[in-house]
Amino acid sequence: MYLADEIDVIPLNEQEDLLLNYLSGAADIIDKNIVKQLLDKKFDDVSQEITEQLKDRKYIFDNKESKILFEKSLKDKLEFLERRQVPNFLIIPTYNCNLRCIYCYEQKYKIGKENLYEDKYEWVDKLFESINILIENFKLENKIKVDNNEIYITLMGGEPLLYKNIELITYIINKIKNYNYKYNVITNGFELDKYLDLLSSTNVDCIQVTVDGPKEIHDLRRIDKNGQGSYEKTISNIKKALDRNIKTYLRVNIDESNLDYLPNLAQEIMEYIGISKYFIPYIYLLQDGGCSGDKNIIDEVSCIKKLIGIEKEYPIVKIFNKRFHAQSMIDNILNGKENEFKLRNCSACKEQYILDYKGYIYKCWFGIGNKNFNIGSYINGLKINTKLDLMWKNRNINTLEKCKECKYKFICGGGCVSHIIQSGNELNKERCVDYKSIFKELLVNECCQ
Repeated sequence: MYLADEIDVIPLNEQEDLLLNYLSGAADIIDKNIVKQLLDKKFDDVSQEITEQLKDRKYIFDNKESKILFEKSLKDKLEFLERRQVPNFLIIPTYNCNLRCIYCYEQKYKIGKENLYEDKYEWVDKLFESINILIENFKLENKIKVDNNEIYITLMGGEPLLYKNIELITYIINKIKNYNYKYNVITNGFELDKYLDLLSSTNVDCIQVTVDGPKEIHDLRRIDKNGQGSYEKTISNIKKALDRNIKTYLRVNIDESNLDYLPNLAQEIMEYIGISKYFIPYIYLLQDGGCSGDKNIIDEVSCIKKLIGIEKEYPIVKIFNKRFHAQSMIDNILNGKENEFKLRNCSACKEQYILDYKGYIYKCWFGIGNKNFNIGSYINGLKINTKLDLMWKNRNINTLEKCKECKYKFICGGGCVSHIIQSGNELNKERCVDYKSIFKELLVNECCQ
């Protein structure tokens, strides 16, 4: 027998351990004596029935060769699927914004606002020409059919829904719908009400709006250009969107300064918005303090520990979904679903392209306006730096040396590229996360309730 390397043992109590398998996505509560027999490789001491169950869950294999073959088949399957994931696009119609959020990473880049085109619609036409070329190139390269309704476009900024740009945004959205693409919008919600007729009539797939705490906290973090808070207007506009059955994700950016106020925000959400199948509030841990620096950034494991304590004291906080590392595997374990593995960390390492109104193309949305993330332009026709594009696409657990032998490789994919680049490292550098501690805190908390 051969014991898989991709497992962790997390103590639960005096009699039982939690056994995690990052090769199959399995999680099982097992008697400590059996776990010890496994770790000591005394396979003959384990009953035949349990041995078969462990083999079925891919904790053990008949021999090392069968484990290697299983891992290879998983890698081949993932490579096939990831290479054939259809392109997705983000459009940046402006870097201007009507808010001055204290942690804005775009302000840190000091992005200029100039537009390279005299005609305010010329860049849009060129942009969609380039998107169509990228889609056609993808279809030819992979020899597959791609329907336009499989293509997803996200509008982002700056703030894409500035009222002064409503004619431009209407033009862009009509282009999207004419091509039968799907689209969503990431917005601060401040002038969302001006766009609800347009979004409703063009069947926007969803919107995302950020609220960073109850009124007194949000208004310190997300202020308008006159220094006034944006909470009341944002909440009002979210309610108006939900009244039109527009699927709305409410994002709460969490750091040390607002984590303790989640119960207050949860209470206000229940009072002012309530529960709706169209409303999905979630928390996201800030990892970059932007202009305000990193003084309030809290590490992930500390945040999880603190959040668990808050949830125990204030159960209402559980209205927020979580977006921690490996959260999808944790959710699948708890809901009995099959895990989704990956070779690459995110869409930036696949067929994602971000096109801004200045005519430039990027791979990662945390890098828009940053020349280190630029891979091409469409100013005078589509020009992609193929070498750079392939460097992103070929960055995976098979090409990163440290990842090849890492037990967490199939749930990590090599880590976030934006943090690597902003730290001054090359694309062939991995970024590691303390997955064991994250699983320990989140899963043990669920198992012991």
